[in-house]
Parts: sequence; C-alpha cells; structure tokens
Amino acid sequence: MKNHTRTAYSIEFKQDAVNLTMSSDRPATDVAAGLSIDPGLLRRWVKKYMRSNLPTLPPQESKDEELRRLRRELQDAREDNEILKKAAA
Repeated sequence: MKNHTRTAYSIEFKQDAVNLTMSSDRPATDVAAGLSIDPGLLRRWVKKYMRSNLPTLPPQESKDEELRRLRRELQDAREDNEILKKAAA
C-alpha cells in the first residue's frame, strides 16, 4: 500500500492560486501544473471561492518572480519567432 502524506497549504497560497487561475487565460490544469499541485485540488479551491464570494488577497509578485516570468515569456516569444521564420522560409 502507498502511504500518502497530505500537504498543508497556507491560505495565502490558496488565494494566490485562485487569483492566478481566475486572472489567467490559461486552463486550470496548466496553472496547477505550474504550481505543482493537483488540478482537482485547484478546482475545489476555485469552487469554494466562488461559493463564498469572499475577496482574495491581490496577487503580489516579487521583483525576482516578475523578472523570471518576463524572461520566460521573452524566451517563449523568441522560440515562436524562430518557428515562424523557419516556416516562412
């Protein structure tokens, strides 16, 4: 038998995950994968938020996180451009 350990997530983490899911144009499964959590768990948090309709904390992104995110977006854009250049040639 497998022993499963439960991970306790802070309220702030849950709220940030819900905010990210609600404000993102990406599917919840992608957001969950990025946060290394189960997609079903994230969906439950979103449903709970929708039922309670309580305001969540605004997402706060540190400068380092923002820089990493922007660099990742830039790299993705560069890769897309390379693909389009090769397809046009």
